[in-house]
Amino acid sequence: MHQNQSDRRPAGSVERTGGRSVGASVDTEDVHLRNYDPFSEYDLTVTVSDESGQRVFRRRYYFQPGEVESERGLLEPGTYEVTVELDNRRRETATCRVGPDPDRTVHVELGNGTVSVTEGLYG
Repeated sequence: MHQNQSDRRPAGSVERTGGRSVGASVDTEDVHLRNYDPFSEYDLTVTVSDESGQRVFRRRYYFQPGEVESERGLLEPGTYEVTVELDNRRRETATCRVGPDPDRTVHVELGNGTVSVTEGLYG
């Protein structure tokens, strides 16, 4: 039996608040996550809060070496505080704008025991 990408998501919990419904017409890459380490696996927790400080998204991921994940249609365009925590040891926080363009995507990279969070895929 063939599994599609959404069926093989890593185990974890997703928490969304704020009552926003995600429609089929929304398909932007809000968060792009990449483990660039070819040898190590990592646990990563991502927490996103809106400008008022209210948490709107939280998820724990388990990354295999070289694995990439995306969250699409999750956040309305706006400015968010994004906190990432790698293996319950390293934590980084950044303010990121989210919107329909690649330069308005939360970009998280992990590997070699470190993690970064920046705004934009190409900048």
